[in-house]
Amino acid sequence: MKEHEQYLLDVIQGRRPFKNPNPKLGEGKYYYLDPNQEYDPMAPARPDQKTYVPSEDSPNPYLQPQPPAQQPPFQGYASASGSISNAAARMNSSALDNKKYAEHNLKKPSTEIAKMKPFLRGVEKPIPHPYRDIYGYTTFGIGHMDNNPQNMTEYPWIIKNSNLLASDDKIKAETQKLNRLPYGKNYPASYYKKRIDIQLPPDYSEKLFNHDLAIRENELRRGFPNYNHMSPDMQRALMDVHYQSNAFNKQKPQIRKLHDAARQFDKENFCKALMRDDSKRPDLTERNKWTYEQCQKGYFIK
Repeated sequence: MKEHEQYLLDVIQGRRPFKNPNPKLGEGKYYYLDPNQEYDPMAPARPDQKTYVPSEDSPNPYLQPQPPAQQPPFQGYASASGSISNAAARMNSSALDNKKYAEHNLKKPSTEIAKMKPFLRGVEKPIPHPYRDIYGYTTFGIGHMDNNPQNMTEYPWIIKNSNLLASDDKIKAETQKLNRLPYGKNYPASYYKKRIDIQLPPDYSEKLFNHDLAIRENELRRGFPNYNHMSPDMQRALMDVHYQSNAFNKQKPQIRKLHDAARQFDKENFCKALMRDDSKRPDLTERNKWTYEQCQKGYFIK
């Protein structure tokens, strides 16, 4: 068993290649997994997570030192929406030092919390275009909410169905259009897809997802009673509630019960208090079930 575990660890960390059983044109007989990415153990690796090599003894290109890239002079970005001077500056890393959502400032969650990404991705649903949730809050990506219109130009929006960077003027116009649209249970995200002309690149949505998880994790670690005394299963159960409904809002009686149970190391009442009211939200029924099962597998470390 230990040899098998070590083999899998070597594969995931890029020290050992997989054999490619049916090489296609242009592929090698073996391939390495990118050690810088996370993997869903229930799903096969994606093409962007593999690099092919001709033999089992070939070194992993991911682990080889890379020469410094020679950057050509900055020429600006193509745009379908007029002047892009501000947008170009927004995407130039040297101009992003103070930007809230600069890529080099995006954080990553712990390994244990990252394990819940497949579940959250399934229930939150990746949606690249901005939309208004049932309460009217601006949402996009994988459950990311930002209700400040001034922040919208800090994201690398592209024109829908293209790779063209949207200008600040275009982003502001689309944000104003979004805020004029109705919201509520009769207006799902698909309603806004037909009416809003900007969206996030898929790779940025994933990085923003990691960032949001890391921020929520830090909030729980700093401010939730006895978070550091919970096993990973229990932490993930609490994270689901915090990610979806903000477990710090102690004005809600249910959240007060959750805090009290955590302070008292009371697992049974803690797990019960995690359950959200699904009488008007049938979509929360299965989510509650997952959360409760995670919590029941966990324990407090006293």
